[in-house]
Amino acid sequence: MVSNICVFLVIVSIIATPILLLVSLIKWIRKKPVKKILLSALFSFCTIFVCSFIGALSMMPDSSNNANFEDDVISQQEDDRQNEEENICEHLWVETSREEPTEEEQGISYQKCEVCGETRRWFIPKIEHVVTFDEIYREYKSNELRADDKYKNNRYEITATINEMATGGLLNWSGGATLTMETTVDNTIVFFYASFEKEQEEALKSIDVGDEITFEGECLSAGTWIECELILSLIHI
Repeated sequence: MVSNICVFLVIVSIIATPILLLVSLIKWIRKKPVKKILLSALFSFCTIFVCSFIGALSMMPDSSNNANFEDDVISQQEDDRQNEEENICEHLWVETSREEPTEEEQGISYQKCEVCGETRRWFIPKIEHVVTFDEIYREYKSNELRADDKYKNNRYEITATINEMATGGLLNWSGGATLTMETTVDNTIVFFYASFEKEQEEALKSIDVGDEITFEGECLSAGTWIECELILSLIHI
C-alpha cells in the first residue's frame, strides 16, 4: 500500500517539477515574483527523492519472513521424511508360482507381499550338473579314450549295492577291502570294483553284502574305483 502511494507521488512530482520550473522561468523573464513557484518546484523535487527512498525500503525483503519460509520448508521436508519412514513396509513374501531351474536356465520364484501387495521375482540358481555312474559307464562304453579325458583320476559320488566284499589282493595289499558293486544301467546289470583303504576298515565293518551304499572314489575306469570313502549306508539288512 505504502509503495503504491509513493509511486503515485513520484509520478505527480516528476510531471509537476518541470512545469513549475518553466512557469518560474517565464515569470522571471517578465520580471514577476517567482519565489512561491520556486519553493513549490523545490518541494516537488524533494518529494521525488523522499518517496523513492520510502518505496525502496518498502520493497526490501523481510528477513524474518524469509526465515519463517525456510523453517516451513525444513518442517515440510521432515514431515515428508517421517511419512516415508512410516510407509516403509516390513515385507512378508509368499511364493505364488515358480519356474523350476534346470542345468541350462535359472528358475524364477514369483512372490507377493501379504502386507502391501507388492510383487517381485526371485531368481533361483541353475542346477549344478551332477555326474552319475550311469553317465560315466555310457561314456566308457562308447569311447574309452574320450571317457578317460573326462573322468579318469577325478572323484565322484556313486550309489550301488554291495555284491561281494574281499580283503587282500593287489588293490588292498596294505589293508582295507575291495567291494564288488552292483547297479543297473539301461536295464543291464553292471558290476564294478571299489577299493577302500585301511583307514576305512572301521566304517566298512558297519555294512554288509546286500547293502546299498553311497561312496566317493577316484575313477580309473567305469569298472575300477580306488581310494574310496564310505559316505552313507542306505539299506542295512
